[in-house]
Amino acid sequence: MFRRSILILLGVAVGGAVYLAHKRAKETGRCFLEVCPEVPGDARRVMDQAVERIKEAVAAGREAAGEKQTEIQTLLNGNN
Repeated sequence: MFRRSILILLGVAVGGAVYLAHKRAKETGRCFLEVCPEVPGDARRVMDQAVERIKEAVAAGREAAGEKQTEIQTLLNGNN
Protein backbone atom coordinates (compact mmCIF):
# COMPACT_ATOMS: atom_id res chain seq x y z
CA MET A 1 0.00 0.00 0.00
CA PHE A 2 2.74 2.46 0.98
CA ARG A 3 4.84 1.49 -2.03
CA ARG A 4 1.87 2.03 -4.34
CA SER A 5 1.30 5.51 -2.90
CA ILE A 6 4.95 6.41 -3.41
CA LEU A 7 4.82 5.18 -7.00
CA ILE A 8 1.66 7.18 -7.68
CA LEU A 9 3.21 10.35 -6.25
CA LEU A 10 6.37 9.78 -8.25
CA GLY A 11 4.32 9.28 -11.42
CA VAL A 12 2.39 12.49 -10.80
CA ALA A 13 5.62 14.41 -10.21
CA VAL A 14 7.28 13.06 -13.35
CA GLY A 15 4.13 13.66 -15.38
CA GLY A 16 3.92 17.22 -14.12
CA ALA A 17 7.57 17.86 -14.95
CA VAL A 18 7.14 16.47 -18.47
CA TYR A 19 4.01 18.60 -18.94
CA LEU A 20 5.82 21.76 -17.82
CA ALA A 21 8.81 21.02 -20.06
CA HIS A 22 6.57 20.30 -23.04
CA LYS A 23 4.57 23.47 -22.44
CA ARG A 24 7.75 25.57 -22.15
CA ALA A 25 9.23 23.99 -25.29
CA LYS A 26 6.06 24.71 -27.22
CA GLU A 27 5.91 28.33 -25.99
CA THR A 28 9.54 29.11 -26.74
CA GLY A 29 10.06 26.99 -29.85
CA ARG A 30 13.09 25.30 -28.30
CA CYS A 31 13.56 21.55 -28.06
CA PHE A 32 12.37 19.56 -25.08
CA LEU A 33 15.86 18.85 -23.72
CA GLU A 34 16.84 22.53 -23.84
CA VAL A 35 14.00 23.54 -21.54
CA CYS A 36 14.35 20.68 -19.03
CA PRO A 37 16.75 22.63 -16.78
CA GLU A 38 14.07 25.33 -16.41
CA VAL A 39 11.44 22.90 -15.11
CA PRO A 40 12.27 23.26 -11.37
CA GLY A 41 11.81 27.04 -11.57
CA ASP A 42 8.53 26.62 -13.44
CA ALA A 43 7.34 24.07 -10.90
CA ARG A 44 8.19 26.41 -8.01
CA ARG A 45 6.29 29.25 -9.70
CA VAL A 46 3.23 27.05 -10.27
CA MET A 47 3.30 25.91 -6.63
CA ASP A 48 3.67 29.50 -5.38
CA GLN A 49 0.68 30.57 -7.50
CA ALA A 50 -1.39 27.65 -6.21
CA VAL A 51 -0.54 28.47 -2.59
CA GLU A 52 -1.45 32.11 -3.16
CA ARG A 53 -4.82 31.13 -4.67
CA ILE A 54 -5.51 28.82 -1.74
CA LYS A 55 -4.70 31.58 0.76
CA GLU A 56 -7.05 33.96 -1.07
CA ALA A 57 -9.83 31.36 -1.09
CA VAL A 58 -9.42 30.66 2.63
CA ALA A 59 -9.48 34.38 3.43
CA ALA A 60 -12.63 34.85 1.34
CA GLY A 61 -14.25 31.87 3.03
CA ARG A 62 -13.43 33.18 6.50
CA GLU A 63 -14.76 36.60 5.58
CA ALA A 64 -18.01 35.11 4.26
CA ALA A 65 -18.37 32.96 7.36
CA GLY A 66 -17.81 35.98 9.59
CA GLU A 67 -20.50 37.92 7.75
CA LYS A 68 -22.98 35.07 8.15
CA GLN A 69 -22.07 34.27 11.78
CA THR A 70 -24.57 36.72 13.28
CA GLU A 71 -27.36 35.43 11.07
CA ILE A 72 -26.55 31.83 11.90
CA GLN A 73 -26.36 32.55 15.63
CA THR A 74 -29.77 34.29 15.48
CA LEU A 75 -31.30 31.29 13.73
CA LEU A 76 -29.78 28.86 16.22
CA ASN A 77 -31.04 30.86 19.21
CA GLY A 78 -34.54 30.95 17.72
CA ASN A 79 -34.70 34.74 17.58
CA ASN A 80 -36.48 35.10 14.26
